[in-house]
Amino acid sequence: MRRERRWNLRRVTSSLLAVLLVCSNFFWASSWTVRAEEIPVRDNVVNTATSDTIIIGVEGVNKTSDMKTLLDKVNKVRKEACEAGNVPDPRNTSRMLTSSDYVEIKIGKNCNEAATIRAAEAAIYLAHIIMTSQIYLEV
Repeated sequence: MRRERRWNLRRVTSSLLAVLLVCSNFFWASSWTVRAEEIPVRDNVVNTATSDTIIIGVEGVNKTSDMKTLLDKVNKVRKEACEAGNVPDPRNTSRMLTSSDYVEIKIGKNCNEAATIRAAEAAIYLAHIIMTSQIYLEV
């Protein structure tokens, strides 16, 4: 009799735990939302999938929105290095850079947008192969 009670108690307890697990999973999963219409999509992104690809969205924050300021800082350091006269020329290490070697770095809109897309891809899959199986140097 005692053994039978213990067996019934175990069955009831395991049944309650199973119901609790199923219910908690249902409530947890129901809190997931898809917000595709709330997230802006970039203009230059392909938005149609082919038969062997899928399209996913990656939400993020653009920390380089002020590209002009960023490039100005990089160019300032490069110019100082050229004018200092004590930095080896990477093309010929036997000579030092001079102020005539300085050329300002400029970046185009397409390059910036491509870098943003690559950053999103790298956030998902960090490798030297783009998610379309292309090598990054071939794009």
